[in-house]
Amino acid sequence: MARVVLQTPPEPFVAQVEAILAAPDDVRFALADIADPTLIITGSQDSLTPVGDAEELAELVPHARLEVVTGAAHGLMVEAPNAFNDAVLRFLADVDAAVAATASDGTAAESA
Repeated sequence: MARVVLQTPPEPFVAQVEAILAAPDDVRFALADIADPTLIITGSQDSLTPVGDAEELAELVPHARLEVVTGAAHGLMVEAPNAFNDAVLRFLADVDAAVAATASDGTAAESA
């Protein structure tokens, strides 16, 4: 991962940081309006978006699930692909099961 980062020109990273810093602070209040199942996933060693930031995000998004991949940093999907994929697949399976349970209970919305 470090080799990829070192070979990448700095401009895209700088642009990402600038976009994050330019975002208005009140955008965070819109997170409470998210109604879809949401997975927040981070690495336990991520210094760019530390676990504390992910925990705060999970508190702001209703019914969000937080997964922390132990030992991984910011590139967790490359550093720990099996753990990352397992977390995503568990989340998707749980969402599918919840949708199926809602449909079988007859509580699903009748309009699509």
